[in-house]
Amino acid sequence: MITRFSDGSFIENYQIIELKRTGSIANTYLAKDKNSQEFVIIKQFSCQYPDTQKVEKAQKLFQREVEILRRLHHNQIPKLVETFNLNNQNLLLVQQYIEGETYHECVFERKEKFTELQVIQFLLDVVKILIYVHSQGIIHRDISLDNLMYRQHKKPVLIDFGCSTWPVNQLNPGLVPTRILKAGYSPPEVENGNPQYSSDLYSLAVTALVLLTGKPPEELFDIHTNEWKWSKITISPELQTILIKMLQVEPNARYQTAQEVFAALKLLSSSSYITTQQTITHIRSSSSSSSLKNKRWKNHFSWLTLCFVVGLLIGVIKLMPLIFPSAKMTTGFLYKNMTREQIEINELINSQQFSLAISQLEQYRQKNPRNSQALIVLENAKIGSKKSIKIAVVAPISDDLDKAEEMIRGLAQAQWEVNTKGGINGLPIKVIFVDDAKDKNTVKKIAQAVVNNQDILGVIGHLSSDNSIAASEVYQKAKILMISPTATSTNLTGKGEYIKRTVLNDAIAGGTLARYVSQKLQKKSLAIFYNSQNDYSKSLRQSLINEYMIEKGRIAYEADFSDPNFKAGVMVRQAKTAASDVIMLAADSSTLDKALQVMQANNKRLLLIGGNSLYVNDPILSIGCSDSQGIILAVPWNIKNHLNSPYVKTASNLFKAEVSWRSKMSYDALSAIIVALKNTPNPTRQSLQETMSNPDFSASSGDEEVVKFDPQGDRINSVELVTVTANSDVCTFDPVKLK
Repeated sequence: MITRFSDGSFIENYQIIELKRTGSIANTYLAKDKNSQEFVIIKQFSCQYPDTQKVEKAQKLFQREVEILRRLHHNQIPKLVETFNLNNQNLLLVQQYIEGETYHECVFERKEKFTELQVIQFLLDVVKILIYVHSQGIIHRDISLDNLMYRQHKKPVLIDFGCSTWPVNQLNPGLVPTRILKAGYSPPEVENGNPQYSSDLYSLAVTALVLLTGKPPEELFDIHTNEWKWSKITISPELQTILIKMLQVEPNARYQTAQEVFAALKLLSSSSYITTQQTITHIRSSSSSSSLKNKRWKNHFSWLTLCFVVGLLIGVIKLMPLIFPSAKMTTGFLYKNMTREQIEINELINSQQFSLAISQLEQYRQKNPRNSQALIVLENAKIGSKKSIKIAVVAPISDDLDKAEEMIRGLAQAQWEVNTKGGINGLPIKVIFVDDAKDKNTVKKIAQAVVNNQDILGVIGHLSSDNSIAASEVYQKAKILMISPTATSTNLTGKGEYIKRTVLNDAIAGGTLARYVSQKLQKKSLAIFYNSQNDYSKSLRQSLINEYMIEKGRIAYEADFSDPNFKAGVMVRQAKTAASDVIMLAADSSTLDKALQVMQANNKRLLLIGGNSLYVNDPILSIGCSDSQGIILAVPWNIKNHLNSPYVKTASNLFKAEVSWRSKMSYDALSAIIVALKNTPNPTRQSLQETMSNPDFSASSGDEEVVKFDPQGDRINSVELVTVTANSDVCTFDPVKLK
């Protein structure tokens, strides 16, 4: 007889907090590890059918989930902690606890609303999980709002692999797939016990429709015509086309792989249609009082007056770019989709209720220590309306939040450190957030808006090489210092005395890689995969070629990621035929998916090398864990070489998380400005630049390194090499010794 655990009871090293869910196969509990004090999820096998065959089948399902979780290592899938038998009858599975709530709770209990843009991002995030899961030969079979966890400002997490299986042709002989269905989400082949990889894509599309409408699947599907009620679903034709293909009844008529869906969504998200969509803050349903106000408003205007107002608004909207700066600029929170709490804090700051804002921010920081913006907003609120030194950070907050947060984390630490010590000659540093863009013309307008704000003394940004190069013209002309912490292209070198960077340029990275591969590893024949439409990619390619020629190597083969006929498998075979012994992946962020395809096609045959764009946990260590093993990357900074540095220790205490090279280079950028300000009485834009351009200028960077610039504004330092290694199927970036 299997009994439920009571709240407060101890099971081995775990204390039961509460029963979360009961099921036909397992009971799920929230528990706490008494050693680490971390929360975990415990699943207790609890099937008690009188039919022994059903019990055996249920045990196989439970064991299957254990086996699958052992194989999966992805930051959007809960980790398996351990399994054990209690008294030889209670089979228990212990999993990582994911803080948050299911999307089902968001939609149907909290009445959250999701815009089309948010759903597209949701699809991209989940499809990337499926790319990894399917690459492990696993079909989830139960994609639904119940099995996706929502975390504020973080990517969704896929849970509950209890229904997962392998394709029929991969199952052990005699093992028939179990039919476990969720009403409305499952395609016909799953109901027939014949799941395919595309079955997960079908279920994901249904999930998207539910998010878009707030209605359960049964209200969106016509059982008489066997068709989806598209008239009830208001979305763009472009997204509808993708979802229709995912929802085809015949599996062969759908997208066949998650990679295909990802490519279609990525193309959609970068298309011109997206930029014209209205961005709506993700908030809970408005109260009935607001709808009443709308009705009263309508009654106050005649149709003629309404038409006049609409016409006037259209005119104002067209003139907006001419009247107002195109940049989003603030000292408060800056997100495309703000939480209610962030909005309230911003309102307090805007109304100069700084004491209340500080109180709320301190509470917010306790709950969200990893939120990079929160520490800066708190420091800014403490300054309030008092005199300060203002520095702008331009980051792609709307377009690439993860990397933007990494940049901001470094600035937050540097600002906090200097302000807690009294600031610069009694003046604190205030950081202004500026949202970047993708289009180069818009980037220039944003830079001009920053320049026009005479209170801003210097700029840290932009993230990409393309944007930094475009913006540098504006900053140099206006004579305001710009320090890029992340742009590595050699084309940024020599843009003017006001343009500098704390990250090393591609010539150093490419040269270090070329020398290591040719001298240390004795490999002389190189195949290069790059993106001819991206400045960073072209710069890294050319830097490697230049040094490889010096080392008397040869370029055996080249392939362009931007080629519309790009086929990784074919091109890798051609590289091998050309007698290449190394593949250089000069991928940028937009071509990481193609770099992964090359890794997979290479299948660890040829040595892989690359630059800092591949130095990312997702997708290189998550999706590409197996295929990327052994790759050698030239990176600006690797935390494992600096674990005992004051910078790393302080960052760990402040944010309860590891920091990346983008964080470190951003920290170095603001640290350099702080040192220059201390050495510049009554600083101006010009005097700040002159101090930093002095050949004797240097600044401590929180570890054994210093920040020092050459006459062209490039940093004087050396790169570090890392490689991907696997330990128990978990991939990590580990240092490579150069000497």
